[in-house]
Amino acid sequence: KKLGFQGEDPITDLRSVGMLSIRMLSYFHKRYPSEFSAAAKRAEMKYDSAPGGYPFACVGINLCFLLIDVCKLRKSGEGVKRDHVTAKCREQLARFMAERGGEGAFGELFCALFALLELEWERRQASYMQFPTVTKVVREAFVKALKARGVNDLRTLRIKLGLPPA
Repeated sequence: KKLGFQGEDPITDLRSVGMLSIRMLSYFHKRYPSEFSAAAKRAEMKYDSAPGGYPFACVGINLCFLLIDVCKLRKSGEGVKRDHVTAKCREQLARFMAERGGEGAFGELFCALFALLELEWERRQASYMQFPTVTKVVREAFVKALKARGVNDLRTLRIKLGLPPA
């Protein structure tokens, strides 16, 4: 619970994306330790009654799901609707994978989403009740950046999102 899992057994929070979200949180910790620590401190805030805090682990799980959903990276039997956004996301993911490798590319996208959420959270001085609104804004900004001209690598994507280059 201290890290922001909702139940006593963290496994119950992993239903939607399984261990991938734990791997992404681990990647975030290894690659961006100071940003990870700053975001994890939000779980220590009384997020259910005061602005500023959120359940860190659950936010990570939701952002992992968001990334899977935007790129339509589900099991083949789950009926994937292919559209322009999906095609562009998959094209970019393939490009980023060539640049960084599979887990590195997905991890960097996950970390960019987390950094973007942090920026938006701070800008709004959000409370946990605003989580759906903030994630919607983050998703829209992420999709817009993925579709933008000239975004051919992870560095450019981060800049397009208003984040410092990694």
